[in-house]
Amino acid sequence: MSLLKCESAALSHVGLRRTNNEDAFFADDRRCVYAVADGIGGHSAGERASAIAIDTFARAAAPAPDPKTYLETVFAEADHRIHESMDASSHGMGTTLTVCGISSVGVLYVGHDGDSTLHVLRGGAAHKITQDQSAGHALLNCLGGRRGNFIGVAHYQEQLHHDDVVV
Repeated sequence: MSLLKCESAALSHVGLRRTNNEDAFFADDRRCVYAVADGIGGHSAGERASAIAIDTFARAAAPAPDPKTYLETVFAEADHRIHESMDASSHGMGTTLTVCGISSVGVLYVGHDGDSTLHVLRGGAAHKITQDQSAGHALLNCLGGRRGNFIGVAHYQEQLHHDDVVV
């Protein structure tokens, strides 16, 4: 019997420079799976790209026995769907995507592209799990954008401890 209990909360803010919010998120506490996408600011339709990425993740079948293959499939499908939905008004739209799932034995699996970060709070300290995929103000890896911007999913795995909090 698993003693794992997942609870989530989400908050998003438009920020100080933009008028529209390009964030999207997904949470399923029953399955302990979560995702956050942040549309690329400065490009048109970042909010559409982030919504497509989250929709792709939410519609994906249950994770395969191999989390790495599952994440690669979901990220590639989201990138494809974003490119397929581009038109003249949304050419170049893109988004970051960070997803995580927690197994019944407390293993955290993370798939990541872009510059959103995931941390584990443990013993009063924040431990950064993901690495930013940007240089200055330029994203080096994202879904959508120009063809070739998506170079693959960064994978992370971490055994969680009792009372860890994932943020």
